[in-house]
Amino acid sequence: MAWVEKRKNGYRTVWEPGGGLPRRSLTWDTEPTAIYAKAIVDAQGNQITVPDLYLRVTGKPYPITVPASAGPSFQEWAAKVLARRLESGKIDKGCFNTYTRQLDSVVSPIFGHLPLADVTPDHITELIKHLRDERGFQPATVTRYYSVVFMVLEAATDDPAIRLPFNPAKLTGFRRATSDAAGGRTRPEDKWQEVAEFEMIYRRALPDAQPLIRFLAETGARINEATALRVCDFEPDANVITIRRAWRSLQKGGRMELGAPKDNESRQLVISPDLSAVLRVLCGDRGPQDWVFRAPRGGPVVYTNFYNRRWLPAVRAASFCPEHPPASPKQVSPCRCSGVLHKRPNIHSIRHSYTTWMLDHGRTNWQVAKDLGHSTTAMVDRVYGHVQTRRDTSRATMIAGILPALAHPSG
Repeated sequence: MAWVEKRKNGYRTVWEPGGGLPRRSLTWDTEPTAIYAKAIVDAQGNQITVPDLYLRVTGKPYPITVPASAGPSFQEWAAKVLARRLESGKIDKGCFNTYTRQLDSVVSPIFGHLPLADVTPDHITELIKHLRDERGFQPATVTRYYSVVFMVLEAATDDPAIRLPFNPAKLTGFRRATSDAAGGRTRPEDKWQEVAEFEMIYRRALPDAQPLIRFLAETGARINEATALRVCDFEPDANVITIRRAWRSLQKGGRMELGAPKDNESRQLVISPDLSAVLRVLCGDRGPQDWVFRAPRGGPVVYTNFYNRRWLPAVRAASFCPEHPPASPKQVSPCRCSGVLHKRPNIHSIRHSYTTWMLDHGRTNWQVAKDLGHSTTAMVDRVYGHVQTRRDTSRATMIAGILPALAHPSG
């Protein structure tokens, strides 16, 4: 329940959101305005932020002021961090625009005006509750917003000019969404396919789509890298492909441009003779600057077109059982019949599949990270725990085979 307090400079609407969050308040010039604001808070069950209440009452954004001597605000520091990461190539223009939009539209109205050193775990917890309870975001979306805030604050702990003593995002107790089928998050096993599952999709793809799908599966390349390959990037005699560029979204009108691969580094991949033979046929008598993978009309492959017109129909065909048809085209057949795919993977899942297959067959985390174009093994270590679990099981079987004659000592 909210309440109204008489102050020297007006009337204050006060409420407690609960959940360990600090008390919130707004001061108004007149008592009727404060009472009206109280009614809005009560209607929201006290689950409303100060900027949102101000906007509901006045129709204007919450005014942001920063003390001149307080150092950079969170919003100012975030803009500087994103600009640095864009300049260094750690993020592309599409990511830069997406992160900026997330910060400006959602994060900054809550605590963007605060001096960086004044941002506390309570403020970040308030943001999380706002995203989850007031905006109704799924766990995966909340995690994306939290990750941007974490990145911005972590950069402040490493910067010699800021020297933030700790990252308050680490003290919220927030658990990033990794597997939550009930909450709408993709299950780990849906991110990749067993070889037999991949073959179900591949066999049902149109012939003009199979070379690109096969290339993704045999190299682990990102699709925006594969579709940016030119004939000059292919060395048929050496069976080598060099990934030098990738398509990047500008987030404006859906336009794309060519840029450096993620992490700003090119890499060479040795491919199998069979895949090399497929690429030889594709390249034929094309010029060095022609695309390796071309759209039906000869231009570069556009991801959305390929996904909707080639990949998705193949997945739907693989996940359709004539005896147990799904309730809608967006679902899989509700059976466990053999030869039917029981998941709806996206194209990026091929990259996860490649990683899983390589780790399963003994390639080291470092080797796989280099294949994927990562500068460290951090992502492989973090994401592919299911492979490590299988390795541990294999190790246990292996040691049992090495020492089969040992028995527990008696008495």
